[in-house]
Amino acid sequence: AMTAMLLCTLFLLNAIADPKDMHVDLSYFKTTSASASSSELVRGMDTDTRALLFFAQPNEVLAEVRPYFDSLAEESSHFEVELVDRDLEPELAKEHRVSRGGTVVLARGESRQKIYLGDELDKAKRKLRTLDKEFQTAVLKLTLERQTVYMITGHGERGASRVEGDIRPRLSLLKRFLTSNNLTVKNLGPVEGLSQEVPDDAALVVWTDPAAPLFPGEAEALQRYLEDGGRMLITLDPDSKPELDDFLAGLGLRFVGETLAHGKAYVPLGKSRTPADQYNLVTNSFSSHPAVTTVSRYRQHMPVLFPRAGYLEKLPTEGRKSTFIVRSLPKTWADTDGDAQRDDDERLRTYQLAAAVSARAKPPGNAGDEQKAKRPDEAEEMRVVVVADTDAFSDDYIGFRLARGGHPGNFQLLADFLHWLIGEGKVGGVPESEEDLKIASTRDEDVIWFYGTVFAIPLIILGIGVGTRWGRGRRRRAG
Repeated sequence: AMTAMLLCTLFLLNAIADPKDMHVDLSYFKTTSASASSSELVRGMDTDTRALLFFAQPNEVLAEVRPYFDSLAEESSHFEVELVDRDLEPELAKEHRVSRGGTVVLARGESRQKIYLGDELDKAKRKLRTLDKEFQTAVLKLTLERQTVYMITGHGERGASRVEGDIRPRLSLLKRFLTSNNLTVKNLGPVEGLSQEVPDDAALVVWTDPAAPLFPGEAEALQRYLEDGGRMLITLDPDSKPELDDFLAGLGLRFVGETLAHGKAYVPLGKSRTPADQYNLVTNSFSSHPAVTTVSRYRQHMPVLFPRAGYLEKLPTEGRKSTFIVRSLPKTWADTDGDAQRDDDERLRTYQLAAAVSARAKPPGNAGDEQKAKRPDEAEEMRVVVVADTDAFSDDYIGFRLARGGHPGNFQLLADFLHWLIGEGKVGGVPESEEDLKIASTRDEDVIWFYGTVFAIPLIILGIGVGTRWGRGRRRRAG
């Protein structure tokens, strides 16, 4: 039946198009517009910066690029846009080492960053789709010294590369996001001397899904780092059952490794529907804390996905300010027996999915003064974000969008965390891009799309075809 319907549809389309000699280009292309994070980078500029667009006129690529940079120039008096014809101004092209048309140069003082797009539209389309991302990367390289992020290894952590026997989703996109924001990523573990100290140049320490306890001396080294104003991002997972109770207690938190579920606020991610889909929680419940500024402001458009999450609880502690910043939606339950079904003793309520912890750095002593002076950013307080789900930032789920054409909320959540941990203006945000991202849809949305594609669209086409044939028959009889 489906084959017959498909053939009928094709015949009807051919019948409609043939007498009209119709040709429709169904390809999609739209130049990326400036994202809110790019505009924020420009507004934060305190040094004059020029964008030199090396294009001959007229040019189709220039017509796509110019509005993007003009919109950014409106954000700050420190950002100017200048159009340059390389053939008419060869000395300026030589000064900026531009040998090809279709090049954008960002210039600040003696520093230069180039973005090559090309001057033929057909060849430049792919690069234009990622223009916003390239712009952010170039501005960060132009503005900042490269900082170092250390990822803890050696305790069964999840990383960017696949390890034999480890079936957990990888974190290569998380690492790529860090490096694209002008951050150098290095490993830090027993081999690199974690039991002695955290390196002085650490702008951030990332600890993702540990499955084994720390070695002697390592917890103390991390505590000293935090007391001196260090920054950490910690992501946990209920399946790994990390032994971090003492370390987290020092932050005023406890991690409960019971998988959360919800009867309605979830997305089915597999090809077949199972009760375990209820573990794929969707939420747009955020606090007003600065670690979730953007996702909180645009909560209706940026829901986030937490697949197979545990939850956090607050413990009494002195000198630590802990705030829960991401919550599950109401009527969530902790599936204590793992049967993907809610039992009477599994209470419906709201659970805490992420927390931000801060504290004033300890008063500097001699050693503290020396160590803080070596760090690129003298922090006034320690800052830690703890997340009760590592999968939220894994390759399989970080690009999650609840609706087609929507914004990737998990990416933006990560960007918000980094802004608070490392500093505004030192890390870019999520760029506008026409590149495809993995899309997950809700159960109701899947039903709409299924019936729409199977029944509604063929019926519409059938109606058009019948109407066209009927109209042509009437005209023939009238003739």
